[in-house]
Amino acid sequence: MLPAGHPLAAQATLTPADFQGENYISLSRTDSYRQLLDALFLEHQVKRRMVVETHSAASICAMVRAGAGISVVNPLTAWTMPIAA
Repeated sequence: MLPAGHPLAAQATLTPADFQGENYISLSRTDSYRQLLDALFLEHQVKRRMVVETHSAASICAMVRAGAGISVVNPLTAWTMPIAA
């Protein structure tokens, strides 16, 4: 997920490298989805700037909407929590 107006929003698709150095909002370390994403970013040697960890994907969406960072959430969560007002 990207906040409105983020430079990466102009791209049709993102690669792991696009997340390099970005402020990143993440699920908690114990979440299996988080662990899969961490492994993917590690495999591609991508270092994100972790700014917040939470147990709630809905909280991630709200923080992205507020401009606190970017994230990857499951498609259903992203679809039900639009960024634009």
